Amino acid sequence: MGIAAAMRHRGEMGGITSLEELDTAIRLVGKCDIAIERINQDMEMAVMRAKQEAERRLTEPTADRGHLLGLIETYVTANKEQVLRGKKTAKLNYGKVGWRSSSKLPLPPKGSEEMFGLVDRIEMLKQSDPERFVDAYVVVEKNVLATSLKSLADEALAELGLARIKADVFFVEPDKVRLRDLEGGS
Repeated sequence: MGIAAAMRHRGEMGGITSLEELDTAIRLVGKCDIAIERINQDMEMAVMRAKQEAERRLTEPTADRGHLLGLIETYVTANKEQVLRGKKTAKLNYGKVGWRSSSKLPLPPKGSEEMFGLVDRIEMLKQSDPERFVDAYVVVEKNVLATSLKSLADEALAELGLARIKADVFFVEPDKVRLRDLEGGS
C-alpha cells in the first residue's frame, strides 16, 4: 500500500490542519518523488540493457543479411535473362527479386546560399503561380522541406533549378508469411 493509501486508511488524509502536517505532507511528496525517480532510473537502465543486448544480437544477422543481399544481387545481375526473363521482378518460391524504379530529389544543404536561393525562387513562384506551388513549404529558418517538393511536377522542379534523379534500385523481398508457415509460425 502506498503512503497516501495508508494515510487514507488511517484517516490522516482528511486535510492538512497544521504546519506540522504540512511539513509531513511535503516530506511524503519528496519520498514519492524519490521513489518515482528511482523507478524511472531502473526503467531507463533496463531499457538501455535491453537495447544493448538487442544490438549485440542484431550484429550477426545484420551482417549475414548484408552479405546475402550482395551475393543475390551479384547472381541476379550476372544471370538477368535466366532469373528475370525480360521482366523487372521475378517471383520465386521464397519471395521476389529484381529492380524497382526509384527517384530521389537532391536539395542543397540547409543554410547554404543555394538553399537560400531555392527558398527565394519558391517564394517568388508561389506568388506568381500559387496553385502550382501550393505544396512547396518553406520553414522559418529558410530551408525547404524536401517532402513538400516531391509532389511537384518535373517541370515545376525545373523552374526551381531541381531535377529528380531516377534509378532502378535492386530489391529482395522474402515471403515472410510463407517462411513463418514453413517454420511453424515462429
